[in-house]
Amino acid sequence: MILLSKLSSVSDLAYYAAAQRLVWPLLMVLGLLAGTFYPIYAAYWPVRQQDFERLCQRCLDTVLLIAGLGVCCLLAGADFFMRLLGPDLAGGAAALRMFALLCFVKAITSTVGPVLYVVKAQKKALQFIAIALLVKAAAVAAVAPRFGYLGVISAALVVELCFSTVPVVYLVQHLAGFRIQWRTILKIAMITAAAALTPRLLSVSGLPAAIAAPAIYILLAFVTRVMNLSDIRSLVTRSIR
Repeated sequence: MILLSKLSSVSDLAYYAAAQRLVWPLLMVLGLLAGTFYPIYAAYWPVRQQDFERLCQRCLDTVLLIAGLGVCCLLAGADFFMRLLGPDLAGGAAALRMFALLCFVKAITSTVGPVLYVVKAQKKALQFIAIALLVKAAAVAAVAPRFGYLGVISAALVVELCFSTVPVVYLVQHLAGFRIQWRTILKIAMITAAAALTPRLLSVSGLPAAIAAPAIYILLAFVTRVMNLSDIRSLVTRSIR
């Protein structure tokens, strides 16, 4: 935001700040949920490798399933949510949609990331974080004057994916032996997109779209068998314990 305030217009800064404020609650929920899995990972590693890998996959699927619910709501009702902060901010709905996509990517990193602490790879994780921060600052400084808030969020999304998510996934696979099964994750991404797009195709917008998208998402999750209440219940129970 500091770079954007210096290198772009006031309206760009307002759109960016408003969208960021709306997306913070979802990021906090996903981060807190992912953090509860650390003791579970530690309990299984390294004596029960197969159970450890199976549990990591279930945790990742569960967090992304919850992330998809919030993301489809933000994507479908972006105009409505931005208007809540002010009528003049409705033009920045694209910023909220980009932030929603960033939430989905961050959900992968925040869920898989704690595994690096279990396998004692904190230093490598910190190195990637430092590199990602420097690259993000350089990218934002390069795109902000010309592309404004959308360029900044796009740069943040690309940097998060290429310099945080991909390295973390690689390290976890290399050091912990956990290879992510992407089939369910791709299903979640597809039903998230379908749930967000359906209200638009039906010419539904505003608050009705923000309500309809999560309902469609839950329906599709059950139809595609992505959502399993017993698995979610068991994970929540273990996290509480």
